[in-house]
Amino acid sequence: MTINEKDFEDFIFIQSLENAILFNGKSNPKAILGKCISNFPEIKKEMQTYIKKINNIVQQVNNFSLDEQKIKLKKLNPSFFEKKLKQKKEKKNELIDLPDLEGEFIGRFAPAPSGYLHIGHALNIIYNSEYKKKYGGKLIIRFEDTNPEKINIKNYEKILEDINWLSENAVDEVFYQSERVSTYYKYLRQLVETGNAYICDCEVEKFKLFNDSSKPCPHRNLAINIQLEKYEYFFNGKYKDGDAVIRFKADLENKNPALRDFPIARLNSTPHARVGTKYKLWPMYNFAVSIDDSLMGINYIIRGKDAEIGAIRQDMIKEKLGLKKSKYYHFGLVQFTDIELGKTPIKKKIDEGIYSGWDDPRVPTLISFRKRGFKPKAFRDMIVSFGISKRGYKLSEKEYYKSLNYFNKQILEKESDRYFFVLNPKLVEIQNHNNYPEKEITLPRHPDFKDRGNRKFNLENKYYIDGIDFNNIEEGELIRLMHFGNFKVIKKTNEKLILNFESKNYDKTLKIKRNIHFIPYKETEQRKVKIIMQDASIIKGLCEILNNPKVDDSIQFERFGFVRYDGKNEEGEKVFYFTHR
Repeated sequence: MTINEKDFEDFIFIQSLENAILFNGKSNPKAILGKCISNFPEIKKEMQTYIKKINNIVQQVNNFSLDEQKIKLKKLNPSFFEKKLKQKKEKKNELIDLPDLEGEFIGRFAPAPSGYLHIGHALNIIYNSEYKKKYGGKLIIRFEDTNPEKINIKNYEKILEDINWLSENAVDEVFYQSERVSTYYKYLRQLVETGNAYICDCEVEKFKLFNDSSKPCPHRNLAINIQLEKYEYFFNGKYKDGDAVIRFKADLENKNPALRDFPIARLNSTPHARVGTKYKLWPMYNFAVSIDDSLMGINYIIRGKDAEIGAIRQDMIKEKLGLKKSKYYHFGLVQFTDIELGKTPIKKKIDEGIYSGWDDPRVPTLISFRKRGFKPKAFRDMIVSFGISKRGYKLSEKEYYKSLNYFNKQILEKESDRYFFVLNPKLVEIQNHNNYPEKEITLPRHPDFKDRGNRKFNLENKYYIDGIDFNNIEEGELIRLMHFGNFKVIKKTNEKLILNFESKNYDKTLKIKRNIHFIPYKETEQRKVKIIMQDASIIKGLCEILNNPKVDDSIQFERFGFVRYDGKNEEGEKVFYFTHR
């Protein structure tokens, strides 16, 4: 069958226009080729000839401006734009429906108070809080603090602050496992009494040999009355730390050694940060979680895939105790290729003075991002846009920040008033400033929100500009001071520019290359600024007088970036944390 050459060329032209508009004016011939083969399979007989035709037409399309491409496609295929508009309206960032959820969502997030929360925890918090928002119900926070060796009392309050900040105050109830130990004892004893748990005196390595070979240890099948007698040893002082554990009696033939007999309680006489020495027999993670999830009515547990084995253990325990099971969704984990999230190495660097604390700008904790001026909605929007999936993925620090900064900028662009800041200030002197038609210079607080009002600078003959701009300016050049006017550089010395006022309004016919910011010359002491950057380095400069900023306010220093106000220091400097550009 012979190809109608005109139909073929028209098809390529339309497809090239569509592809170019989707990719900022540049069509890709490889993307067009596949569609051509699908619609005109005959071209495979003379592939090289038709590839040349495709390349020629794509080049022709790419020579048009993006506006010209849109005009041409609207004439040839207007439905393309209608389809794009419909897709844009219909597209929603939302999480998938939870399989088999019955009624409202009762979820939980269960942090250990051994350190502050980091960006890896954000997934769990946001998934749970967003599903509560989607289905109604409640979100329970449960501090898993049954390991007295790894607890800092200061962490509880800060963790709860972070969760409420990130989840938009979605927390309904808060529990502490260290205050529920008597409840765990009741169920521990029940398992021993029913022959579903036993007290094991084996050394760890010796027990491992039995377990790996699917053989019972010598204590497994002792009579229940002997087991109960040994159980009391945990309370009457006959056992010391490390002498024995309570093990759940599982299937020794299970193919996975982790699902054979496993420990559910052990002795640890270390004083606990919350309850002191009240308890010495502490339940282990899987046991305490099993009891709490059932008694608290948790009907859907959303956790990372690393907890799948634990979920099987927990269901085994619940089954033997006759407790109601929860449903699970184990999402794929994010592996950060070059971000250190471990609490132990971070704490070590804090203790060594390398980091100033958990809120050091180099530390990937939520409290650090909060201090730098990131908004909780940015995290929520980003994570919902990622979706929830059983497949994990890898992210570099650069990729993570690119995505988070994008969502955060959508918020800060609207929230943040604009101000000027200069680094390494250099003087400019206007020799004919009296020719300026106004008595003061008017600058908008935000160009898109006129109702926020204006900033006003008094008309003077001296101002400061940024040292970087100063170094790049040459004598005889025309420059523009933003929102002020157009000036000619009459003279340049090492420390000063002499300017001549030319005109007020922006005029593109003047072909001015530099549109730079500036600040008033007077009241220098009131304008001192210290900015703490992401790498913890410090830069200092001057800014214009601000409009009564409050701690946590985000503002934008024009041509520099977004910053969060942290208050004044003892030297009278305004201290800011750099957010991003």
